[in-house]
Amino acid sequence: MKLRQDAEESDGNPTAHQTINRLSQALIVYLKDVKTMNIGARLLKNLFKSPFRLLKTFQRLLDPAYRLQHRANIAVGSKISKDRIQLLEQNPGQSSDRECRLLAHLAMEADDSGSIVEIGTTKEK
Repeated sequence: MKLRQDAEESDGNPTAHQTINRLSQALIVYLKDVKTMNIGARLLKNLFKSPFRLLKTFQRLLDPAYRLQHRANIAVGSKISKDRIQLLEQNPGQSSDRECRLLAHLAMEADDSGSIVEIGTTKEK
């Protein structure tokens, strides 16, 4: 309190407290300008990258492995309830959830007369 009263009673010379306030206000204004500049730089960067991202999207859509995985995600999601999927995802094991959905889809697509052979399971996932 004493320092603040002394600062208010000064003869017009800025005190350390006033100087810090002015510097912090200037810093806040500078940071707002920097954020604006970052938005512009990010926009320019995204505009530059968009053709490459579009090309990558088309390549991915034409990839047979991606299409199979996409069909598996849709099929498993429509035939198995969400609660059951969450319960199965909690089982420990080395297979990823993506691999499990793909295997479930392939098993659903198999002929009724065929056999499904399980090879090398770990922790029953």
